Amino acid sequence: MRFPVEFWEEPKEKESIVTDNNLKKAIIYTRVASTPANSRNAVIDGQEKRCREYAALQGHDVVAAFPDAAPGTIASRPGLKQMFRFLDERRTEPFAVIVDDVSVLAREMSVYTELRYAIGERGATLKTRSRKFGEGPEKNLVEDLCIAIAQDDAEVSRSREELQDAGDATNKGTGLE
Repeated sequence: MRFPVEFWEEPKEKESIVTDNNLKKAIIYTRVASTPANSRNAVIDGQEKRCREYAALQGHDVVAAFPDAAPGTIASRPGLKQMFRFLDERRTEPFAVIVDDVSVLAREMSVYTELRYAIGERGATLKTRSRKFGEGPEKNLVEDLCIAIAQDDAEVSRSREELQDAGDATNKGTGLE
């Protein structure tokens, strides 16, 4: 099952339905995990630039950007908290939440599902610059596959780091480090 049942309930009030036609305001979420500090800003700036270009092409007015420097495998991040506070304070306004790629939002399926639900719960719509998602089995499958690939990539990266750390510890004091 893609989402818990409450994701698929019909809206109680028809006027609360947000369509792309009335999504003029947008916010951007950017994230970098474990890059060196000197390249961290460049990564964030690059994501934001691409998202702003996408927003302009889609006719959105970007009113805020929320950067983060945290792993994509956790949901509790400072930039996300600020973004959700911003959306909570403006629940009557429809927003598009733009990310460069779904892996920026999360690199683990359960975290992605939680965050996607939290965005929708606040009346906002998630949009990615790299792919168009929507409703329907094919679009859901592609979205799920993108997150599964991001999750696998995160797990491979973690394994490499653990092997590197183990190798460093083994070689300590041998002159091979």
